[in-house]
Amino acid sequence: SQRHEFVLATTWLRAAQRKVNQENDTTVSQNQLASMLYTYSTLAMCEQADLSPGLHHSLLSYDPSYTPDADTAKLFRFSLDQNCSWYDSTLKWDKTDMAEESHKMFNTMCQGEPKGPKGLKCHYVHYHRPELLLAPFKLEEILISPPIVLVHQAISESEIEDLKNASLNKLSDCQTMHNATLSKTSTYRTCDKGWVDDSATPAAARVTRRIGQLANLGMTHSEQHQVACYGLGGEYKLHKDALQGTSLSETNRQGQRIATVMLYLNNVTRGGYTVFPLLKVAVAPIKGSAVYWYNILHDSKDDDRSLHGGCPVLLGSKWVLNKWIREGGQELQSLHCPSDKHFPREYFYV
Repeated sequence: SQRHEFVLATTWLRAAQRKVNQENDTTVSQNQLASMLYTYSTLAMCEQADLSPGLHHSLLSYDPSYTPDADTAKLFRFSLDQNCSWYDSTLKWDKTDMAEESHKMFNTMCQGEPKGPKGLKCHYVHYHRPELLLAPFKLEEILISPPIVLVHQAISESEIEDLKNASLNKLSDCQTMHNATLSKTSTYRTCDKGWVDDSATPAAARVTRRIGQLANLGMTHSEQHQVACYGLGGEYKLHKDALQGTSLSETNRQGQRIATVMLYLNNVTRGGYTVFPLLKVAVAPIKGSAVYWYNILHDSKDDDRSLHGGCPVLLGSKWVLNKWIREGGQELQSLHCPSDKHFPREYFYV
């Protein structure tokens, strides 16, 4: 069971912690061990329905000098306040027939060649923007409904190097975001990631503007660039980018993640596809291209069809840049989906 796996993990981590203390082993960070122990114990207690303030003190008894970092402490407090409800809802979905079929399809598609519906087209797209009339985007239809598109040559070689270099000293274990305020180190996303603000390098600001142009959306409240590196075997299991219980409000000016733009920063020798199992679509990582999709429906509810994952990297490595576009700032935008019905042909050089 899942709880058994978490309990085994905490048992192993406690043994490792004792070994490090007894042998003064400097090859492993005691703080990192304590952080992992704190996190996995919290997850185990969610399974065991035994999350209480007393657990906090028992965890610290293994290393009284350990001070949880902000994200780890936030995970514990959030789990305590919500009585592990976020964990229960995730687990509940994970046990559904849809989840089982999605995982099977994901694994099958990761083992084959990328594919999608046949008969789709490529277009030059300008959105009537003067700056794009002479240099339109090269858009390839991956799927019409819901719309998934691949924009070719969306980022230059020099911009790729600038953004990768800007992220290098910020790389850390990948975390996943559950809602607008809580993120935690991921057990199902194996990569390193770094956040790059628009002020970090001129390339970052240029790429943000270009993403706004290709998505035809406002970028005022978009998130920073997340540059992620997946090594050999690195993967991102099935998930949705939409945040739990998040919407535009007086206290949350960013709102929900309405769309995702993911740029591929290198060619992957083998593996690393982006797979949408419910749609039977797989996108191959092509250096310089950007895959773009929506995470919510017109009524602002999560679009379950946006469920996706990153296949394991079988040979080489995979660098990507994720940009999540939020609801905030879209109030005056004319939103169009890239399909014949919602994306007028006047935007195309067919």
